[in-house]
Amino acid sequence: MFAFPAGTLNLGGNAGFSSHKADSDAKTLNIVYFNPNIGYLFMDNLSADLLLLFISSSQRKSSWGEFDAGLGARYFVDMGGHKLYAGLGVVYASNSSSFGSFKDSDSGIYLNGKLGILCL
Repeated sequence: MFAFPAGTLNLGGNAGFSSHKADSDAKTLNIVYFNPNIGYLFMDNLSADLLLLFISSSQRKSSWGEFDAGLGARYFVDMGGHKLYAGLGVVYASNSSSFGSFKDSDSGIYLNGKLGILCL
């Protein structure tokens, strides 16, 4: 019995917006994020994944942003009603920030590991 058959498309993720103040006199901190999970099982239990992340925050004259994009894979194991998965990906990340007149940016490549259980 397979957790997921070849040809299955996995779609999921999360997105959000938050806006809050430390106190009534503070400037509002706004944060927006978008993190879709897109995977395609090219073999039974083995998924190729597109890894994406976008985060943006701003407060007064300060801002920070991140964009990540990469590729990965996950393997699913049927555990009798639950599906265990483990995965690994390679991601390119780009960050930028500004604080008043100071601006900075950096980028790099990192490994993204996943381990979890699906309770169905």
